[in-house]
Amino acid sequence: MAHDPFYDLFPRPPAPPLEGGKVALITIDMQYLDAHPDGWMGRVAAAEGKLQVLDERFEAIDEIVPNIAALQQAFRRAGQEVMHVRVKYRTADGRDARKAFMPAPDAQPIDRDERDDDFLEGIGPDGDEIVFSKTSASVFSSTEIESVLRRMGIEHLVVTGLVTDGCVELSSRDASDRGFSVTLVTDATCASTRAAHEDAIQRMTDGGFIAAGYTYDGTLWGWISKFDSSGDFMWQKKYAGIYFESIQATADGGYVVSGSVTQSSVHKWAVMKLTATGGITWQKTYGQVYVGRSSIVQTSDGGYVTSAQLPGDTEYGDIGLMRLDSAGKKLWQRSYGGPGTDSPCRTAGSSSSAART
Repeated sequence: MAHDPFYDLFPRPPAPPLEGGKVALITIDMQYLDAHPDGWMGRVAAAEGKLQVLDERFEAIDEIVPNIAALQQAFRRAGQEVMHVRVKYRTADGRDARKAFMPAPDAQPIDRDERDDDFLEGIGPDGDEIVFSKTSASVFSSTEIESVLRRMGIEHLVVTGLVTDGCVELSSRDASDRGFSVTLVTDATCASTRAAHEDAIQRMTDGGFIAAGYTYDGTLWGWISKFDSSGDFMWQKKYAGIYFESIQATADGGYVVSGSVTQSSVHKWAVMKLTATGGITWQKTYGQVYVGRSSIVQTSDGGYVTSAQLPGDTEYGDIGLMRLDSAGKKLWQRSYGGPGTDSPCRTAGSSSSAART
């Protein structure tokens, strides 16, 4: 994703504060219509015999629902506003929206039903929480949300829901254009594909950079450092006992790192999943490897492919390739090599396979 260097001419603004009475959590379009396999979107795919087209979408929705629920409960406990946005037409066939949001009525093979307007269980309105019903991609284009927010003194919106590259992005940009501060929760938003989600996140975030490595000061430390788009240092996190050798941003806004750890004088293949602020989500170790030669990439299904140099018949061994699921469970491992020294340099996605080295 390209970065516009114009914005490097200005200082990076600080993150907006979460001030009581001035912040609201907004959840966008988490309803049966487009967020459940039995909803209108799922029924259209079923009628076309193409249910698999939405597999990645519904898997991503399942992943973010618990995060949205946790955020909603936290806002409620703090006495802050929780708001909900949905698509709801005034007409049965949606002709009041025409092509502004969904396909025109004559292009829709499946009728909607009343349940399509319902929010998913566990993340819908509680009590008198405000619901905005829209007929456009951006909630600001077809509802009174702006005037309501201003009357309530809300200045900062924390945004969740779907899709990241559509209604979430357009609503967030419209909110910012109107002078509201916006925080986008990257692991509480999703799109129909992880690639589309990641592209949207990159468009809407700071254009910064992340670096990983290791150092030894009597103790081995793996470290990651975050820099803004101008290369100015922002923060660093350190982790004891691990060599960090490769890092990649992930679709949820966090990072995944590959490297090695030493256990009983043996170097073991290691992978660590981190949040956007460097918190450890999980850490896994696998078989024996050589230090300094691992690489990792996220796959389209949210898993990972990592490569490293393995012990083999020669002094320095063979190339190892390992496939992991999104939680770091090993799905398979392969080794490749000839009579000489074989060493991977980098793992990257390709158009025809999960990864290449």
